[in-house]
Amino acid sequence: VVLLLYLYPAIVIGISIVVLHHPSSPTKLMALGLALGGTALTIGSIGETKPIGVVLGLASALVYAVYVLLGDRVMREESPIMACTVLFAAAAVVLGGLVALQGVSLPTTVTGWAAIGAVALISTVVAIGSLFAGIKLLGASTAAILSTLEPVVTILLAMAILHQPITLPQMAGGALILTSVMVLSTGKDVDY
Repeated sequence: VVLLLYLYPAIVIGISIVVLHHPSSPTKLMALGLALGGTALTIGSIGETKPIGVVLGLASALVYAVYVLLGDRVMREESPIMACTVLFAAAAVVLGGLVALQGVSLPTTVTGWAAIGAVALISTVVAIGSLFAGIKLLGASTAAILSTLEPVVTILLAMAILHQPITLPQMAGGALILTSVMVLSTGKDVDY
């Protein structure tokens, strides 16, 4: 089911072409196909699935695609730093309201606080700031395709930190994703 989230680049491009009437190109569509195929190989078998999981997986892909497209629209007029500031302030208000209603449970160890700090700084500030900067520089479609590098990075970190072995399908998937990145970087097509 996790693979369904990575349909969002196809949804971004589909909405861009059909709804927003942005042009696409054979180069971008080829890169998309390589990235989706590579993601499927990298993530691997999804095993037995339940219909609610499929529905929620597809819904998350759609929501993320709309988020990326809205980010594209905002990035035309704002800087990534300003967009992040507004996004984080809004999240703080919503989460502050939840804490007010439900209470808070804070970590009691240094490791717990370090984990929260890493999630806040790396997985939130750096990740979202980089996504917005990428959208501003490259456009929503290209940024969405390039973000399929995430499973490759995850596998490489799992190898380096957790000493997990990499499988042949994962290597092949990573190669396809990297090929899609090369196709995009050498293509001369205009992006939207």
